[in-house]
Amino acid sequence: MNSLQDVLNSYGSTYDEISASLGVKVETIEALLTGENVALGEARKVAEALGLSLSVLAEMRKSDSARDFEFFFRRANPKAPPKEIIDIKRYENLIGAASAFLDDGNNADWIGCFYEDRLADYEEMASFIRNEVLEVDLVSPLSNLPFLLDKIGVYSFVTRSTFFEGVSVYYSRRPYIFISPRFSGRMLFTLAHEFSHLLLHVDPGEDSGVFDEYREKDMPSFAESKMIEREADILASSLLLPARGVGLCLKKIREVLKSTDSENIGDIEILYLANIYGVSFEVAGYRLERLGVLPAGGTMALVQHIRKQHGSPEKRAEAAGLPARPEFKMPQIPISIVKSAIGKISAGEFSLGFVREKLELPIKSLMAANLG
Repeated sequence: MNSLQDVLNSYGSTYDEISASLGVKVETIEALLTGENVALGEARKVAEALGLSLSVLAEMRKSDSARDFEFFFRRANPKAPPKEIIDIKRYENLIGAASAFLDDGNNADWIGCFYEDRLADYEEMASFIRNEVLEVDLVSPLSNLPFLLDKIGVYSFVTRSTFFEGVSVYYSRRPYIFISPRFSGRMLFTLAHEFSHLLLHVDPGEDSGVFDEYREKDMPSFAESKMIEREADILASSLLLPARGVGLCLKKIREVLKSTDSENIGDIEILYLANIYGVSFEVAGYRLERLGVLPAGGTMALVQHIRKQHGSPEKRAEAAGLPARPEFKMPQIPISIVKSAIGKISAGEFSLGFVREKLELPIKSLMAANLG
């Protein structure tokens, strides 16, 4: 199949010429070729002028979009092996579905807000993002982060990947995050990590993205990771465990445990803190190191001891009878996209089967989202 670009170019070399030849608006031609949303009526006019069905026109746009996204991925990951394209196709399909079902406009005007100022104080950054962007306080856990991000126009998906643990993409003026399913504490941190990439490493003037492959540790040592990964780790941990909240929690935890050691923090206090904020023991420990509460290297020493004595931090917490982590729920598809798709079904723009296929969701999930 020829690309849509090739077909339209046969009607003229400029948007104005193509528009005049087909008898449609210049804005419609521009939107078709740049991946923007096009009103159904306008798309139908173009299809009729070209002698195509609406479905063929949609497939041609999808083909162009896939080629563009693959080129974008290759530009960001020039050394990536070809087999990673399987995952990239999955991301491209979900971005295409989002573009089809969402209306024009996005309220993510905070994108790349620290792009030019990445050396700013991370504590100040985290406080600003919690207060001004997420509109939450400086104490509470962020176990509802997927819903907070959806509210501010970040479309976060759970999709199984062979190679990538997390992906943050700013593409066609919309921010997307893709998370591979893992244990809940790890997923929450990965989500915050990818959100931090959008804050720190995205140039709002162009398409860009960060593709994070699987890593064994929640927060590798500084020597083990790239600079942008360190920066994202630090901001993510600062967002999830705000300094003020950590201080208040530790004070209360020590009261509950009736701790008499005013100087040292032990594994039980860290496990308690990790469970309250929904993160792993390692993330909580490294955060305490940055706050100067735990000596550098203390987290790894404690992890090694716990694994030797108890098998894992989770088993240690269970044996100690500590409260469980708050429930972390992350929808497979952002609720805003599902609701927008259902609205278009009601308006007669798409069939239920088409939406189900594009979003890869069972019909009962679509209905549940609509009732919610």
